[in-house]
Amino acid sequence: NALGCGQLGSLYLSGLGVEPDGEKAARYIQLGCQGGLDHACLNIGLLYETGTGVPYDPARAVPIYEEFCERDFPTACVNLAGLYARGEGVPESLDRAMPYLLKSCELGSAEGCQGYGSILMLRVESDDDAAEAAEYFRMSCEGGDAIGCSSLGLLYDMGQGVARDGARAAQLYKLACDGGEPEACVDIGVQSEFGIDISENIDAAFVFYARGCDLGPPEGRGVHCCARLRSGRLHAQAGRRP
Repeated sequence: NALGCGQLGSLYLSGLGVEPDGEKAARYIQLGCQGGLDHACLNIGLLYETGTGVPYDPARAVPIYEEFCERDFPTACVNLAGLYARGEGVPESLDRAMPYLLKSCELGSAEGCQGYGSILMLRVESDDDAAEAAEYFRMSCEGGDAIGCSSLGLLYDMGQGVARDGARAAQLYKLACDGGEPEACVDIGVQSEFGIDISENIDAAFVFYARGCDLGPPEGRGVHCCARLRSGRLHAQAGRRP
């Protein structure tokens, strides 16, 4: 049936419980869409956007995302905004991306709230602008988006758009690190290692850096955590050796 085909295609697409297989993902997702399953039809846009099991053609994803965004599917709005932000299949335009991110946020997408807040911060001209971004990051964080929590933590760390509160920043960094955001693991690790706004705790710093390094990989976003793990000072402070 359509539901089973769509769900099986999604599993092959994500690799959840099975080996990722683009060709099988495309086949089952298309069968699900032909059977009238909306989420499968939406996933066809993702196939074209990523070139998974079909030729890479993000321009073909655009009308699919437009249709489903108009029908209030927040994921479609986020995906369409991403195409405009990156200039894939459409001319690059943050101005075009913003309304889609805002709509997705209003529809309950934590990722959309985070994206909207991030663009606001790129264009910040006053503390009021930063305060508006902070509100979107707050909604994102409350919705479970780790990057939203990290972004809000950074604003508290800098005192931008909110009153500076290093302890609150640490809470948000930890929340984001626990949620899988390696850059936040760096931030809470540094606070713990040097006792910045919170009590110094070298053992905790090791834990945060190790998590961030594992989340990386080392040559990617976890690179700073991996570097801190190799720090001679850190090992000396902990009474250990690299």
